[in-house]
Amino acid sequence: MPGINVKDEIEIFLFVVLKSGCELSPDLVLKIKKSLKEKASPRHVPHRIFKINDVPRTISGKKVEIAITKIFAGEEPDNREALANPDSLDEISTISKSLNL
Repeated sequence: MPGINVKDEIEIFLFVVLKSGCELSPDLVLKIKKSLKEKASPRHVPHRIFKINDVPRTISGKKVEIAITKIFAGEEPDNREALANPDSLDEISTISKSLNL
């Protein structure tokens, strides 16, 4: 869950991979936010939640948050070849561009 600097404010974005047949409905968004608020803290509640098909991971399986942060900062992520699923960054880039941040 990277923090994205949007107009000098930090917004928390959450990217979720849903089970087949599930949709990111407004009810599910509220349920996720409520659960995070209760089980973690209000500081952990994301400002925005996005559905993605796959979380970017290294070949060894580690999640790659820095690449996502770079995309939202308008930079090109380093070492795409080190990812097991580099196409996952393309989906996140599309989301970033659609927000016009």
